[in-house]
Order: sequence, then C-alpha cells, then structure tokens
Amino acid sequence: MKNKAGEFYFMYHPQFKVCIFLIFLAAIIPFQTSAQKGKAFTLEINGLIQDDDNKRSLEGVVVKLTLANVQTVQTATTTGNGKFKFILDPNTDYLITASKIGYTGKIISISTKDVDVNSATLDYYKFPISIGIFKEVEGLDVSVLKKPIGNIFYNQTSREFDYTADKFLREDMEKMLKEMEKKKKEEEERKRREAEEARKKAKEDAKAKAEAEAAARKKAEEDARNQKKNDLKAKADAEAEQKRRLEAEEQAKKDALADAKKRAEEDAKAKSQREADEKAALKKAAEEEAKASAAAQAEAELKKREEAKAKAEKEAQDRAEAKEAELARKRAEAEARKQASEEAKKIYVKNIEYETEDGQNYFIYKTIITNTKDEKTVYKRISYNWGGVYFKRDNDDITQDSFIQDLKNVVLKTD
Repeated sequence: MKNKAGEFYFMYHPQFKVCIFLIFLAAIIPFQTSAQKGKAFTLEINGLIQDDDNKRSLEGVVVKLTLANVQTVQTATTTGNGKFKFILDPNTDYLITASKIGYTGKIISISTKDVDVNSATLDYYKFPISIGIFKEVEGLDVSVLKKPIGNIFYNQTSREFDYTADKFLREDMEKMLKEMEKKKKEEEERKRREAEEARKKAKEDAKAKAEAEAAARKKAEEDARNQKKNDLKAKADAEAEQKRRLEAEEQAKKDALADAKKRAEEDAKAKSQREADEKAALKKAAEEEAKASAAAQAEAELKKREEAKAKAEKEAQDRAEAKEAELARKRAEAEARKQASEEAKKIYVKNIEYETEDGQNYFIYKTIITNTKDEKTVYKRISYNWGGVYFKRDNDDITQDSFIQDLKNVVLKTD
C-alpha cells in the first residue's frame, strides 16, 4: 500500500509565479511502505529540514509537535543531516512547527482522525515530509506563514495518508514572494553601492598616502637645505656674539656709574613711597571692615531667602505627591471597572455538550450550549478534507473570531 509525502519549499522566479507557489505549498512524492494489518495504527512522520536558498540540510532547527491546544507533545533538534522523526497517536489533531534563529519558520497541520480501522488497513503508516525554510529578510511581512500552509490527513478514498494545501493562501503567498524578491534586490544593490564606495575610498586613501609620502620627501630635502643655512648662520652669530661681549663689557663699566647714581635717587623715592603706602593701608583696612559688615548682612538675607525657597519647594512636592495619589486612586477605579466589564461579558449556561459528525469529505465538531432558560444554541466547526474550515452558530455562518469569542465567554453554572 502507498503513502504520500508532503514537501514544503519556499522558492520564487518572476516567470513561474503560480508553478513555484504550488511547489512552495506542496510537492507530492510517492512513497511505498509495508506493514502488518490490524485494527490499531500508528503514524510515523519522517522529516527533513532544508535551506530554501541552497537546498542544504539545516542543523539546529527546533521542530515541535503540538496538539491543537498548543500543548507540546514532542520536540526534536536537527543535526547536520537535517532529519527528525515523530510518532503520532490515532484520533488526534497535531501541528508541526519548524523554527531556527535567523530563519522564518513554517507550520503544518496533521490529523490522525477518521482512519478506517479494519482488517483491510495498515497498523503502521510512514509519511516522509521535506520542509524548506528561508533566512529572514528584514522588513518582509511573513504573517501568512503564521498559520499552517498545508494539512496531512487520512484519505477515505485511497485509504492512506495524503496531503493537501490551503488554496486560499495563494494570493498572499505570491505577494510575499514578490516583496521578498524586491527586498533581496534592494539588499544586493545596497551591498553593491557599499562595495563601490569601499573601492573608491581605497583609491582615495592610496592617492592620499602617495601624496603624503611625496610631501615627506620634499620636506626632508627642504630640512637639509635649511640645516645647512642654519649652520652658516650659527657661525656668523658666534662671531657677532664675540664682538657684542666686548662692547657689552665696556658699556657695563659706564652703566655701573650710572646705576650708583640711580640707586641713590631710588632710595629717596622709595622712602617717600613707603610713607604713602602706610596711609593707603590704613584706608584700605577701614574699607574692608565696612565691606565685611555689608557681606554679613547680605549673607543673612540670602539665608532667609533660601529658607523661604526650601519651604515653597516642600509645599510643591507635597502637592505633587497628593496629585500622584489621586491619579493612582483613579487608575485603581478604572481597573476595577474594567474587571467588572469583563465579568459582565461572561455568559452563564446550564449545560455544555459536544458531538461530532463524519461526512464523505468533511468532519463537524459541535458544541451544544443550553442556557438557564433551557434554550439551546449549536456551534459548529466544519473541516473539509481539502483544507477549508467554516464556522456556524445554529444555521448562520460566523467568523472564526466570533466562534472563539462566543465560546470563550461561556461559563458553566455550577451552583
């Protein structure tokens, strides 16, 4: 009996948008296996994680197998061969999530429900999948990959596990592929400009270095010429200095006689100056005493103003603290009102029942709510084998958000 394997790659070429998109979602690869027949069964997922850009096996990818309620059941980290393996139980909905730092991860849903368990079916299924993940592109919107890009399920017609892709993702995926190609080209252009600027700078640096070396050689030659001139000048200066000393000695004798006369005149003048300085010192002392008195008075006045300022600042601080306390009280009241509003949204019911319905190509999960007036409301989650999911309240179509919000606010009354 045959099983089929899903292969999930991220690839793009402007001339083959639709074709590449289908490859990205799922490439179905035939797989032959054999097993003993029986009523119970196990599904073995054999996975391979690859880099979308070069198709090389990726090491260090964290692969998680979780239930529909996001509870982690199994975890694996790939080694150099990029492989992982999970064993799945019957009658359960799973998610496989592949993630690695620096890469954009992907999600696949798996359902082991609705498997024909009779003497004509297998008791051990193997399903190989290859998941391609790509390196993160700065600024690229990958929100389309936050939900499963495909579903592995049991095909009632072929009586084997099969794979289907969500055809409604096509438009969003094509937009993301175009945007990624655009951003990659922008990054290549940025790197090209940086390389060009680096080459230009290296050329300018080489030119500046050559000019600096030429200037250094020119300066060395100029310094040598200047040194020769300085040596000749030093010799002439020494001869001139010898002549100047002889003239200075003669002049010193004349100056000594003039200095003796000048000192006598300066002594008389100094005596007169000392007497004038003493009078000035007495006057200055009186003025400084008056200044000291005025400074003391100014200091007292300054201290008085600082005390008044400190008092005003304390009063301002007290007012600020009172205002903060009032704001805290108002925030607490707002939080209490919010909690009361959340409580008011709750819908207390008398009973909650769950039923399921299997169809040819669909599965219905029913939630039947009986309110306190014995009025019933039936919520339905309808999953088609091709991957579509719809939600109803009684016979009316509703959105997934309305479906989740309604059931979230329902509380079973226990008193």
